Amino acid sequence: MEKSGSKTVDDAYQRYKKLSNKANINVRLAKKEFEKKKCTEFFASIFTIENTEQFPPVRQYFQGHENEKLNYFSISSEMVKKKTG
Repeated sequence: MEKSGSKTVDDAYQRYKKLSNKANINVRLAKKEFEKKKCTEFFASIFTIENTEQFPPVRQYFQGHENEKLNYFSISSEMVKKKTG
């Protein structure tokens, strides 16, 4: 009689483990879907299409001559070595 009772307990435990594992898988999948949805919502709110036809006016701060603008400059490794010593 003890063996049959033990078998019943073993069977019940195996069913429990199977259902527990299935529940854990479902919880992980639900968490993954929730995180994916939240990330999508977050980044969708950041990366939006903006109107590029109407920019606000740009205020000019540079008061120097045209040849004083920093349009073109070069930096060589020798220049960096001289500065860093």
